[in-house]
Amino acid sequence: MTDRVLITGISGFIAAHVAQRLLEKGYAVRGTVRTQAKGQAIKDKLAAQGVDISKLEIIGANLGADAGWKD
Repeated sequence: MTDRVLITGISGFIAAHVAQRLLEKGYAVRGTVRTQAKGQAIKDKLAAQGVDISKLEIIGANLGADAGWKD
C-alpha cells in the first residue's frame, strides 16, 4: 500500500493513536509537530510499542510562520 496520510499535531494523544493504527495497517504517515524534540518523542514512543516506524515522516511546522508549509 502506498497511500500516505497527513496527521497534523501528531504528538497529541489522539493523533498518536491514529498514527499507530495507520502504520499498523501499512499506510505511510506524515505528521507535523511544532518542535523536532516532539517528533523524536513520538517516534520513540511508537517504536517502543513495537510499531514499524519506517513509513513515518515527521515535519516541523511552526503555525506562526510561513516557512515549512510547502513541505
